[in-house]
Amino acid sequence: VLSHLTEGLRATDRPQVLDPFMGAGTTLVEGMLLGMPTRGNDLNPIATLVARERTRPRPAPEAETLRQHLLRIGATVESLRQDKHAPRHLLKTPKRILPLYQTRLLAELMQWMRLISALPAGPGRETLRAIFSAGAVKFSNLTADSREDEAPPRYPKGAVTRYLVDKGEELLRAQQALQRRLPPHTPTPLLLCEDARLLPSLGWDSVDLVLTSPPYPGTYDYYRQHRLRMDWLEL
Repeated sequence: VLSHLTEGLRATDRPQVLDPFMGAGTTLVEGMLLGMPTRGNDLNPIATLVARERTRPRPAPEAETLRQHLLRIGATVESLRQDKHAPRHLLKTPKRILPLYQTRLLAELMQWMRLISALPAGPGRETLRAIFSAGAVKFSNLTADSREDEAPPRYPKGAVTRYLVDKGEELLRAQQALQRRLPPHTPTPLLLCEDARLLPSLGWDSVDLVLTSPPYPGTYDYYRQHRLRMDWLEL
């Protein structure tokens, strides 16, 4: 669809594509696979976090290094599960988070966040923070529509670590696949977190095509789910 829509645009150059409600960045990924310069925007910083990872091509050696970090953190969390004096991770908004988790699951998540936060700043830590954010919602007492569940599901011991490791390995495989499939000299997407009505970082006539799926107010309660992720990541 994207290829068809941009056919004939800027015959001597690659069309500039914008998604002003990018969400997880699907439009950007498709544009990259066609070698197009892409722009993405979302007022939700969690969307920017996720879209950055979905549009991040990662060479195999770098992916393997990060995978080893992932496995090491998982092994450390498992070894600390029975430690009554394990180091703690302090959050700025613990009172808002604590009631939303079973105690055992919260303890595992806290250890994951502590160990991820201890990594040097850079793309690797950004990727692990994005992976963690999915687990923060998965293991909360929120149902799919972000309301508190009256009877939260019971998870076996080690479920948090297994989920985050599996999620991480899945993402790393996708990033390596993107690296292999990208046309030469494909530009890195520009990701914005601005009011879509204004987009001050973009000038008039700066893009050739706007392709988007706008949000649907009242259909899904995004706020609480994303608020939870932002609390954990201190955004």
